[in-house]
Amino acid sequence: MSEFPGTSTSSSSPSMAKAGSSSSSSLLAQYAPITFTQEQIDCICDSLQQRGDIKRLNNFLNDYQNEMAPASPREHERSQQHQASQHSHEPNTPASAAASASAASSGGEPSEAVLRARAYAAFESNDYRELYRLIESRDFDPKHHAALQNMWYTAHYKEAEAVRGRSLGK
Repeated sequence: MSEFPGTSTSSSSPSMAKAGSSSSSSLLAQYAPITFTQEQIDCICDSLQQRGDIKRLNNFLNDYQNEMAPASPREHERSQQHQASQHSHEPNTPASAAASASAASSGGEPSEAVLRARAYAAFESNDYRELYRLIESRDFDPKHHAALQNMWYTAHYKEAEAVRGRSLGK
């Protein structure tokens, strides 16, 4: 299946066809969720952003956000304690440090790739306040500065056009 969970718009697959269920959110609720590593999530975000597939990107980000939100503060605390106990028995190697970093980013703050994807989705949906908030929320890798700056300036330009009620420069 080439679709990402929660992004399928058809129910042609026999395993996905349930009585009268066509929305992706109801499909996700009926089937066991697929778990992605942080690296896979980043790759999916980058791929969808590069393809310009804003609909699937939004669906994926919404599903990701829903999966990352703990049901309760107590559940979140239990999850953090479990992660800490798992990592306390690991030797201090680059691989275990990467696993700890991945767990930290998946348990709290989203990765840079996810934030860039959210910024792109906000830009494409003309949600400029969210775009600005996301871009200001952290220092991004310099290789992404040009694209982020372009979105920033284009958003300001579009806002100025909307305020004036006409295209700028004409």
